[in-house]
Amino acid sequence: MRDRDPKLAALLAEISACRICRDNPAGGPENALPHEPRPVCVASSNARILIAGQAPGTRVHASGRPFTDPSGDRLRNWLGVDETQFY
Repeated sequence: MRDRDPKLAALLAEISACRICRDNPAGGPENALPHEPRPVCVASSNARILIAGQAPGTRVHASGRPFTDPSGDRLRNWLGVDETQFY
């Protein structure tokens, strides 16, 4: 589902373009990422909750959707929702 809210679309574009952890890593340059950061997010202006995660894995980057791995399966099971409701 694509959200048509222009403010949300602008926020998602800003998040996707974020390079703070590359340009100014926490703890200094010795803690720089070994690869280019690739923020992954999905949002809807109709959502009632926000779930944020960190350090998405290979599957998430390949799919372009967060929580498309076993941790996402466990999270959806814990929340009692299916993929349609979750996304």
